[in-house]
Amino acid sequence: MNDNLQLLITAILATAGLGTAAMGLVEAIKAVPGCWLSRIGFKRILAVTRQFDGTLTAAVGPDWESMLAAHWVNGRPRQEQKAIIRALLRLGLVDGAIDQLAKAGNVREASLKAVAGKLQAGGDLTDGELTLLGRVEAVVEAKLDAAFDIAEQHYRNAARLWAAFFSIVLALVAWALLQQSFTWSEAMGRDLLVALAAGAAAVPMAPVAKDLIAALSASAKAVKAAKAL
Repeated sequence: MNDNLQLLITAILATAGLGTAAMGLVEAIKAVPGCWLSRIGFKRILAVTRQFDGTLTAAVGPDWESMLAAHWVNGRPRQEQKAIIRALLRLGLVDGAIDQLAKAGNVREASLKAVAGKLQAGGDLTDGELTLLGRVEAVVEAKLDAAFDIAEQHYRNAARLWAAFFSIVLALVAWALLQQSFTWSEAMGRDLLVALAAGAAAVPMAPVAKDLIAALSASAKAVKAAKAL
């Protein structure tokens, strides 16, 4: 393999390794008690669930927010978190906690109250009542899906930004350790720019490094074969 190509592949692997290390550092920081990073995005979920705060309070009491936050911080799968919220909303269908769900589902409060009474008594629901309950649940499901989509996107973006910050810091530390003298020179400035570029590219390059190397190797083989014709 051409020396220049081998050098490029080595640089890609090293840069990707730096990105992987930075992302690992972000994950490690999440283990620190009270770390803010784990809660990023949760405000979006709270903004939706607070629309049903009366129903959730009727289900589990006033500390329902901390309970939902624990599931989010622990990284519980989205479907499980949504299922828990839906179950709590059903559990909270009692007198005085129905108006919020009725308003969200655009159904009559009295009708939903009748359905809630049957659920609490263990009675069978009619087709119309099942349709009414399904309508409310569909609205809740749509709201939760949108909230989790935005929350997860905010978390991913924040995690990548922090990983990029750490990768740049690590690249600068490596640059400093490699310097034999801190007397400024043109070579030193060039090496600093290379370190900054490597740190900035590390996180986005980490997931695609293998594919990029495979593509470069395939391209090199294709060019070599073409020259041989």
